[in-house]
Amino acid sequence: MVSIWLVRAGGSGEYESKFLNEGCVYITWDNFNTNLAELDSPESLRNSLALQYPDAKPATVKNWASQIWPFAKKMQIGDWIVLPSKKKASIHFGKITGSYKHIPSSPSPFFHARTVDWFAQDIPRSVQGQKF
Repeated sequence: MVSIWLVRAGGSGEYESKFLNEGCVYITWDNFNTNLAELDSPESLRNSLALQYPDAKPATVKNWASQIWPFAKKMQIGDWIVLPSKKKASIHFGKITGSYKHIPSSPSPFFHARTVDWFAQDIPRSVQGQKF
């Protein structure tokens, strides 16, 4: 069964071009360079986040973990990605083509990636419910 995942390209869409041009999606938490493949549970992720961001409230850390864990552990090759644009009234669709990858040498915040085949870009939101 194929799952469909909603992803964001930064709080204001600032990473949208990078995602599309590089054929990837990234987790974009500043300075969070922990290898998620080495974590064995959502609790271990929450602990790692709490250490990295000691001023974050527990509820915030739990929320972050609930967004990050699926990226590394639940998304599967063949699943679809939906990326709503914050730059224009359009949506991008892609298919995951690669497993979770930790890239420790990348600049912050691009330490965590998955490759994506963007098979439909700039689909106007106005075609919602129509075949494209």
